[in-house]
Amino acid sequence: MMKTFLIPAKYNEIQIGELLDRLPYISENITGVEYNSTNKTINIYLQDETYLSFLEDGLKDIEDNIEILRVAKQRIIKDNTVSDNLQAKTEVKETKSFYTEIEMILMERLDNILLKIAKGNEAINRQYPSLLTEEAMDRCQYHKSFPQNVYSLFHIPHDFRIIEQIRKESEGLPFPAFVPAGIYLRPCICYHVYEELAQQPVNEFIIYTSRGQCFRHEVAWKTNDFRKTEFTMREIVFVGHREQVESFRNQLMDEIWNLFEKLGLHGKLLTARDPFFHYDDLKTKGAFQAMANAKYELEFISNAGNTFSIASFNNCGDMICQKYGITDTSQEYLYSGCIAFGLDRWKEAICDVYGDNEADWPSLLKNLN
Repeated sequence: MMKTFLIPAKYNEIQIGELLDRLPYISENITGVEYNSTNKTINIYLQDETYLSFLEDGLKDIEDNIEILRVAKQRIIKDNTVSDNLQAKTEVKETKSFYTEIEMILMERLDNILLKIAKGNEAINRQYPSLLTEEAMDRCQYHKSFPQNVYSLFHIPHDFRIIEQIRKESEGLPFPAFVPAGIYLRPCICYHVYEELAQQPVNEFIIYTSRGQCFRHEVAWKTNDFRKTEFTMREIVFVGHREQVESFRNQLMDEIWNLFEKLGLHGKLLTARDPFFHYDDLKTKGAFQAMANAKYELEFISNAGNTFSIASFNNCGDMICQKYGITDTSQEYLYSGCIAFGLDRWKEAICDVYGDNEADWPSLLKNLN
């Protein structure tokens, strides 16, 4: 069934965006959301009409939060958008569950460029596991900020009676036998760096980089080639004093923007609308001001006119270092930042503009050996 709701007339563009972002998380029963900008209405599709009252309550909850939320207007730092973007050389394709060899080659070349930038800034290269322990999750508190994105693992105990019982069952998976493993699929890479540095003094500005698979539980009907539940990230994580962290983040924003333009991509570098804070944390002036500068995003604009964030530039203040007990030699908590690149999205951006024929790619991505 479909239900139409009228958006409050006083909502500005940012508040409408916030509403649209939050709506899918009211219930798994929602199968789609459509926004009509002309008459300011939202069409919400439900699997089961018995969930309608639940939907209405959830929508009221979100609207109440938006009413009291102090929303910072997005600031555009850099913009190279054009009205006549290149036309895509390939037809829009259905989302698939694998990458072709040429796509794998493209991702490797993109990552090599990003790794070179990291190493050029004396980053320490690391490879970390794809899992987070229960202790690590409890310390980083990701499950408090983004509970809807967490994947938890389950296993079957090493108990011969349970194992024998399962072997005797002829059909289906033995769901009652599974128990929580106390292990989580990592949603990002940076927490491994903080685990490595936890409870020890850091006597100099330090930079790490790592690449790996990450996992987030996304709304099923919103997944596509740009938004996946499993994806590859390259991260650059840095820890130091306040001025060092902010200065390095700004430096990396300039370097990555230059790369973005050299690759012939179009989009904007702007303040993010989805900082990593709760609604309740944003009701004071200080928190509001901190939020406005906490996160920047590099948005790619596709040939179809859709925007996708392909990199984020985060200044975490001293918040995460406090959680992990990371200090300088004077026992003062340090500051940290993280630059995150969605390699799958960079790959899709190149394919959207140039197609998957290597001969058509920018010179930076061609095999020049």
